[in-house]
Amino acid sequence: RHKLMKKHDKLAAFALNCLTQSLSATVYARKRAFASGFVGVVQGLGVRSLRQFNVLPTLEQACREKQAPRTGAMVVIECLADALGRVFEPYALTVIQQLLDGVAEKDSKIASSADDASKAVMRNMSEAGLRQLIPKLISGLQSDQTKKRTPSLSFISYVAFCSPGQLAHTLPMIMTHICECLHDANSSVSNTAFTALKRVAGDR
Repeated sequence: RHKLMKKHDKLAAFALNCLTQSLSATVYARKRAFASGFVGVVQGLGVRSLRQFNVLPTLEQACREKQAPRTGAMVVIECLADALGRVFEPYALTVIQQLLDGVAEKDSKIASSADDASKAVMRNMSEAGLRQLIPKLISGLQSDQTKKRTPSLSFISYVAFCSPGQLAHTLPMIMTHICECLHDANSSVSNTAFTALKRVAGDR
């Protein structure tokens, strides 16, 4: 947090413009540039500014729209997670469903941006955050609906991007469920489980 930033009366307008442009731009490089500008302001003002700028409702709304705003939302989440680290964790946990849906999206651009955002969230996740997240993912694996099981499987493999200590702590909780899905009659579930197993084993 930088004290001098609060004295600039045009800062809020700049930040909101960056956020809007990161969601509406159709070129990935522009999305990332505007997202980085927005995140820089958040870093200067402090994480509480996320509420001031109504960020989470804006991102959630963007995730219900078409490709451009949806991929933009994922880029913003990725940049926030990497820039703010664990300070962003409580906010990141509220958009897990949007990340799950994005990872499972057939549109490759949305899926790729969701994949990057999910990795960023997980590599900055604390043990406390994992304790909240893993049960939700396991619940998704136990669903009878493939559309819920596949994204949970994909996301659960992102623990590979956690610290070695967190990975060692989490593996006993997730390996049984991944292995069970390897033998699922639905090929999309079993293939996703195989990919998840490789990723957790170190093939990222």
